[in-house]
Amino acid sequence: MKISSLIDIISGELLNSPAISSIYSFKADAKKVIEADLFFTRNEDEADIAISNGAFAIVFEGDFKIKDEDIAYIKVDDLELAMKKIIRYRLLNLNLKAFYCTKPTFDLLRIYRNSNDYFLISKNISKTFKFLDDIEENDTIFCHDIEILKNIYPNYENFEQEIDKKNIKNLIEHSLFETTFSYKDRYFYRLKLPSLYIDNFLNIFLYLNKEDTEHKELDFSKLKQFYNTKPIFIDKNLQIVEFGKSNKFIICQNSLELIENEALYIQKKYKYAKTTYLCNKEFLDLNNITKISSLDEIKTALLDIDFNCLYLIGFSYRQTLEFLQEEKNFNSLF
Repeated sequence: MKISSLIDIISGELLNSPAISSIYSFKADAKKVIEADLFFTRNEDEADIAISNGAFAIVFEGDFKIKDEDIAYIKVDDLELAMKKIIRYRLLNLNLKAFYCTKPTFDLLRIYRNSNDYFLISKNISKTFKFLDDIEENDTIFCHDIEILKNIYPNYENFEQEIDKKNIKNLIEHSLFETTFSYKDRYFYRLKLPSLYIDNFLNIFLYLNKEDTEHKELDFSKLKQFYNTKPIFIDKNLQIVEFGKSNKFIICQNSLELIENEALYIQKKYKYAKTTYLCNKEFLDLNNITKISSLDEIKTALLDIDFNCLYLIGFSYRQTLEFLQEEKNFNSLF
């Protein structure tokens, strides 16, 4: 792409008179930059790394010192917006199937994605640059952020179809986290999936069976990678124990769009037990819910509180699991 065309697309300002006039590809990871790439960054040190790896142009937000007059230094007011404009430019030149889906469905699509059978556009625009060059004519993209999708590929469809509840039979909820049911001619036994997300699962199942014969027999054990309402069982000292070996567990959620439905699901399905809520005060300000600023404050916040389910808002499953594992390893030293 010509530098002049790039500047027009992203509404940038060229601050110098470089020797180069065009670039080959776009990157947002300095370590992945190769010769003739353009690099997007807010970090001047990362720009230096990209240049050493062969970058021909730097697009940045803020105030950078020009250290190489042969490299194009292009300043923008909003780096993320500039990146979206490049993605839009790249994708609108292709005939794609584009779908909007909800976050749980997006998470399931990530679990069952094989190679380049479809591409997932997340809220982290930088991640999209990692595979932007891999997207080709007639490929399929999914996004769970409707505003991003409108910006980068407005010709999209809604992916999820309403599941006819009449076709879901023999439903057994073994727990909040495990479900058995049949759908038409298929029987799904003890899936590690809350009944709350059956419709999302079936949409994925029907799509993969229809579109790709390689997915005819999905590996249902992969659902252990689905972290929405996935429990971390703990003992009275907040030490991790095996699945189902305690009457205490933690459920984590850091997606705003899922909190309300999950909280209602727990209230309805687990009303015979005690549920306690903790919220990351940097993530969300909720009335009547105890707020903490870090996972280190969990033990103090739960002191003298009797609970079975701890619904932890603003922290991810992996983040919380790693913290508890580190705590366990630390305590085992003493």
